[in-house]
Amino acid sequence: LELCRRQSVAHGRARLLATMGATCCTGSCTDMRQEDVVDIAVNPSEAYSGGSRLSRPNDEPGALKLREVSVSSQSSCSTEAHGEASDLWTALEAVASEVPVAALAAGQPETASPPVPPRSIEEVYELCRRGRLLEAMESLSCLERDLATRGDASALDGDVLVAGLRASHARVERSLAKLGLDALPAGEQDRRWAKATIRDPQIDPLFALDIHVRFAVGCERDPHGPSAQVITCATSTAFPLDIRRLVALYREADLYKREWMMDCERSDGHAGGAERMYAAWNHVVNASPLLPVKIDMLTIRDFAICQKSPFGNQGPGVLVVDTCPDAADVEEWSLPAQAPRSVRLSSVCFVMYLTPTPGRPGHTDAVVLATAGAPMPQWLLPLSLLKRFFASYCMSGFRSFKAHVVDDWGDLDYERRISGCPAFYGSISKT
Repeated sequence: LELCRRQSVAHGRARLLATMGATCCTGSCTDMRQEDVVDIAVNPSEAYSGGSRLSRPNDEPGALKLREVSVSSQSSCSTEAHGEASDLWTALEAVASEVPVAALAAGQPETASPPVPPRSIEEVYELCRRGRLLEAMESLSCLERDLATRGDASALDGDVLVAGLRASHARVERSLAKLGLDALPAGEQDRRWAKATIRDPQIDPLFALDIHVRFAVGCERDPHGPSAQVITCATSTAFPLDIRRLVALYREADLYKREWMMDCERSDGHAGGAERMYAAWNHVVNASPLLPVKIDMLTIRDFAICQKSPFGNQGPGVLVVDTCPDAADVEEWSLPAQAPRSVRLSSVCFVMYLTPTPGRPGHTDAVVLATAGAPMPQWLLPLSLLKRFFASYCMSGFRSFKAHVVDDWGDLDYERRISGCPAFYGSISKT
């Protein structure tokens, strides 16, 4: 709703609104599932109002429709949820008919949204160059609609930068759809989680790490994934490295040394340029004595410089998303094979949002949500064991970062990499 108030309603992101609506019934309302609406962005010239659920009919592949669904008929929803759903679907209809939500709420006459200036491919390129992935994709979507209106829909076919933007954005969107606000712990009364809180004044007097671990349930589980599927949530406060340098630590994966990570047998990776939206691949093999097998984790890591967090009320920061490579990624990147005698994690989805620590220059806060699956019985991985593993793994990483990165920054090659990529890292400095 805030997006509609701040931007042109005609180009509002119905996906975000619909995802918010999908959370109001805690996943129990079968006619408002996230998967039904997550990939849809409204084009008001093609959409029409008349209900509360978005769909793309088979007979009209280009059209977006709001299909009639009675929210009140869902007996599993609470009265409060009914009200929230009703308000949100009203907002969706307002988007479809180009009625500004703010005016609707104030009871003002329905007026059309102001015209949006035509987008250009140069604007898309510039946003890509600066690492503003989500804004670049929004600008590209507007440009594609303009081109389609002019009968030139294929004008961007074969554009390498546009292809890289689409691939990176698709990975990020899939992860945000899977790991949104619903996956976060709901306070102290949420008994689903095994929890641990760790403080270490040797890292920083204000440094703290909170770890929450639970098994995925219901629609959170990948039906085609392994039997053991886990969700982890972590928040860290006041790590003594500024956000630009911390992003460099995650992105410049080939500079990362396996000695910095506990029980790590292998660590390698490679970062792409603007043509891949600065994404990187990262490969880690861990042989923790706490686990019955070696763990092999291979991911594609995407970055998006943001003005607002997807996880609540944090301000400007950097979104970091790790996902398991699919067939297209394997074709695009030169990726390493699985380590011998190891279990490669599948269904990995890692979303982290980094922000500068308020009142602590040179420090960074992080919110992390992650899923992972292993092909082994769930009873072999009790939550108490997983909590200990993740807490130990994360803390060893932070302590190692402090000793080998923060304290020895001048002896490492990260600053040269930062200087060599001013468009991306310079944009982070301005957050």
